[in-house]
Amino acid sequence: MGGLLTVKLLLTRPEMCVSGVILTSPFLGLPADRHFPKAKLWIVKQIGDDLEDLIINAMINPTALTKNNKYLHNIFEDRLMLPFLSAKMAKSMFEGVDEVRREWHRFNFPVIVFHGKQDLICSYKNSKEFVEKRLSEYRKLYLFERGYHELQHDEERDEMLEEGLRFLESLPGPMKRAVGNVVYSDLALKRKPRCHKIRNSIRVAVVLGLLFFLYRRFFRK
Repeated sequence: MGGLLTVKLLLTRPEMCVSGVILTSPFLGLPADRHFPKAKLWIVKQIGDDLEDLIINAMINPTALTKNNKYLHNIFEDRLMLPFLSAKMAKSMFEGVDEVRREWHRFNFPVIVFHGKQDLICSYKNSKEFVEKRLSEYRKLYLFERGYHELQHDEERDEMLEEGLRFLESLPGPMKRAVGNVVYSDLALKRKPRCHKIRNSIRVAVVLGLLFFLYRRFFRK
């Protein structure tokens, strides 16, 4: 999620003082090997805000995150590391991917993207598509043949750190901004108008009614 949020923020605020961007295994598209029914995606996008307590399966295999057995052990012991997410978060992720893919041709920051070819969570092909969308000397894709999703926990960590620092140091002087400046954002949360809440309530009622009808019609004996 971090890579997706970073790209989305910089597309929203292109005036931010950022010298360069380092992305690792960003979520920039739905995995091609996973089937997401259009009907299910539509339902999540329609009712995600109103059913934020609804938990859905994220279809993430924890063993696909890293090759580091010690870190995997910590994952399985952490009660907060669950392979589920709320409908509201799923809606935010799906809409974020759609928005970024529509606008990523406007991304004009120097960027290097690290991705593992064995990543089963986020496909490296989406990172390749993102970098090649706007070719530049200061847009690079660095692939690891045996890399999983969380490269920072595996043997690729040191090489990734060295290449990231080398990329930032290679940027010309005019592109480098002072480090330590605080950038204040006006991305404040806005209260939703009452009419919006009414429309959402009607939408939820219609969807639930449709699901109840399908249940009565095809599943209940």
